[in-house]
Amino acid sequence: MFYGWRIKDRNSEVKYDYLICVAFDEGLANPRLYVFTRDEALQAGDVSIPRFRNVQKKLHLFRSLEEMEKAVRERPKYVTEWERYVNRNSGKYEDRWEILKTILT
Repeated sequence: MFYGWRIKDRNSEVKYDYLICVAFDEGLANPRLYVFTRDEALQAGDVSIPRFRNVQKKLHLFRSLEEMEKAVRERPKYVTEWERYVNRNSGKYEDRWEILKTILT
């Protein structure tokens, strides 16, 4: 129902400047790429998920806003406000290569 990435582990340093998330369809084709700066990614709220205790910050991108709303209803504390914002504005982050051009020139 969603694509997920670990942004930060507990008690660890963040060692990246850009987070590039790749989402494939069920056939592992048609990749969609999302680009976040380090500062944007670290806006993700902290989570406490018993099954993944080491994960401090994560990103779930849902296939649709309806699926996100379902997840929010079923497990509201697992879908942070930042994730809700990103899902509602996913086009802002998709194929956002222009932010990398400034460091490459």
